[in-house]
Amino acid sequence: EVVANGNTLEVRVDGVSLFGGPVVDSALSTGSVALYSWGNIGSVFDNVHVGPVDVPPTLTVDFNDGNFSDWQVVNEGTWDAPSAWTVVGGALQQTSNIYDGNTDGTVLPKKGTFAWYTNGLGWSNYKVAVQMRSTDDDALGIMVRYQNPTNYYRFSWDAQRLYRRLVKVVNGAVTLLRQDAV
Repeated sequence: EVVANGNTLEVRVDGVSLFGGPVVDSALSTGSVALYSWGNIGSVFDNVHVGPVDVPPTLTVDFNDGNFSDWQVVNEGTWDAPSAWTVVGGALQQTSNIYDGNTDGTVLPKKGTFAWYTNGLGWSNYKVAVQMRSTDDDALGIMVRYQNPTNYYRFSWDAQRLYRRLVKVVNGAVTLLRQDAV
């Protein structure tokens, strides 16, 4: 889950805080959520819960009805494009290997594809939790305070390149906020 509260961001996996605790950054104060995939043909997302920080979620999406019409797909990668987002077995899956061509793990942009929730652009302080898994070893993750393709925060996890990373993208400039080697 990712908690965006005021000027802090905290990433938690199975309830454990990553990166030594919250990250302070005030560049983006509002925006929606998005589900992210880079070069990953096995990205699976389910049970998306979004709501105020310390109360039960106000939005729950499980994709069981096969519908993801409130989500808009954006393709930024050009290699192995286009993306292939579908609902299978009650989970949203992305099964294309779409990416930006640069496989160097130190490069930050990592443009692939993402699906963003179109009704959340005015959100400010919230927590988003999602079940994500992959049958591939490339990057997948979640974006918060998504405003447009050039303004958002992104948590991604890449098993092949051995990183978990939180970046901010402001006016298209990508900045590393925190990273660990996992």
